[in-house]
Amino acid sequence: MIKPINKPKKKRNQTIGFWARKADKKIQELGRQMHEKKGCLICPNPYSCLHHFYPKSQSTHLRYNWRNLIPVCVGCHLKHHSGDPEIHIKVIEVLGEAWLENLTAERNANRYITGGYSYYRSIYENLEKITPYKVS
Repeated sequence: MIKPINKPKKKRNQTIGFWARKADKKIQELGRQMHEKKGCLICPNPYSCLHHFYPKSQSTHLRYNWRNLIPVCVGCHLKHHSGDPEIHIKVIEVLGEAWLENLTAERNANRYITGGYSYYRSIYENLEKITPYKVS
């Protein structure tokens, strides 16, 4: 009987998911430190999380871009994910058309960037070096 060849398993710290989750968690932690006192960008409620204006699935490049991360409360975040278009309309009203045009141009210019585990690892390592006061 021929034994199947077992592929060696990747170490846990060599997977894309491992580093992407660590980087996602770190950026939300930084966002909480930065926006906790400011609150939601859209309404006067307390801050809950950073919402990706362009979803993570649509742009690897913008996944950790501070201009793409919008501080929102639980209610506004749930409204957006339930399909309420008013949330993005209000974000554009607050941040402006120029912000949207610049963000869209950056997204389109870097549309085909994909990341392997080393990409997400380097993102995480760079986020580890940031203090909330250094983020603009």
